[in-house]
Amino acid sequence: MKDASFSFFQVEARDKDSGDAGRIAYSIIGEAESWFRISDNGTLFSTRQLDRETRSAFSFVVKATDGNSLEGGNGGGGGRNSATATVLLTIQDVNDESPVFTSPPDAFVAENLPPNTVVMSVATVDRDQGRNADIEYFLTRSDSENFDVGRLDGILRTTRSLDREDKAVYDLVVTATDNGVPRRSASMDIRVHVLDANDNTPVFRPKTYSATVLENATLGQNILDTTAFDADSGLNGEIR
Repeated sequence: MKDASFSFFQVEARDKDSGDAGRIAYSIIGEAESWFRISDNGTLFSTRQLDRETRSAFSFVVKATDGNSLEGGNGGGGGRNSATATVLLTIQDVNDESPVFTSPPDAFVAENLPPNTVVMSVATVDRDQGRNADIEYFLTRSDSENFDVGRLDGILRTTRSLDREDKAVYDLVVTATDNGVPRRSASMDIRVHVLDANDNTPVFRPKTYSATVLENATLGQNILDTTAFDADSGLNGEIR
């Protein structure tokens, strides 16, 4: 992005006539008049702020008109003479855009999977170009050492097998930094949810029960209440 009212180029036209007949006036033709102005010596100035991410190039016509009058000179008659030239202007990028995350803030991974399991792909966009848009990813805050993120590809992976019964939710912060000068960065909170697997066996509490019953007890009489517990969740933890 560049501030308005700066000069960026100078065009030059020549006229072999002398005096007023050889004096040249410059003008811009077309919609570019709303973006640029041209001085008496052919220097082009911007009149509005330029933003490559909004418009990266301009093509417009500059007209040079001499000062010959309708009275003519040397009996030649004729009015003013003019010529045109095309200006092709390319807006160079500066690192004025920060990365923007496009991936969701929640991720899910099943428990008991081996290390290096992919959890999610962290994705960003950067409206700059070239090195200004090359992104590197870093884990800048984590409540465990159970995760790692690919510096160049943004792939979030586990570093060890996870146990939902030990911990069901992990809160991480991933920072994306571009390679521009100066570098610009953005961060996003990611919550990783560990999905349950039916990896726990029901356990009786207590493990030993004792009761007595009369020999003539009626059919269906309640003898003993037992209690079992399963550390899994959902249907995996329902006991019958």
